[in-house]
Amino acid sequence: MYTSTTSSFGLVSGPQIAYVVVHADEYAIQASRLVKSSQDFQESLQQHLQKLLQEQVNVILLNLKKTEQQPPKFLRSLGEQVIVIPSLEQDSINGQSERLSEYLVRQRCLKQLIFTGGWKNACLKHTLRQTVMTKDPFELGIMDEIHHPIKGVVEYGKQMLEVIVTVDHNFVF
Repeated sequence: MYTSTTSSFGLVSGPQIAYVVVHADEYAIQASRLVKSSQDFQESLQQHLQKLLQEQVNVILLNLKKTEQQPPKFLRSLGEQVIVIPSLEQDSINGQSERLSEYLVRQRCLKQLIFTGGWKNACLKHTLRQTVMTKDPFELGIMDEIHHPIKGVVEYGKQMLEVIVTVDHNFVF
């Protein structure tokens, strides 16, 4: 069983937190070697996201499917409560991360970003490193070593947002 709570992140309250789930669609979860049962993983992630939404945490999904602007099928019950950032046909490799950065800096009340999703050393790592800048660029280099809050900055254009970044390893795949 996969479990996690915002209280375990414990830095700020719900509305000040953005929980970013990278590419959590059925295909990516099934293809991950880190997930033993994709059905159990999907159910646990759905329950976890529902709990976060009840705590007023901002849930952001980065879609893997091109142009899809709704959550993956197993998360559609969450409906309009989540923000979906699609991957667009004309996107460069950084396009989705740039749209995420734009969204985050416009949400001025955010203090903490929690990243999760997959694939651990590909899309998740790339999105995290493209979205958040730290003084030491190696702080976000090895996903397995990110177990403590890290100070960083999200930039979009001339706007900046100072944040604390953590990774929820319970839902990394």
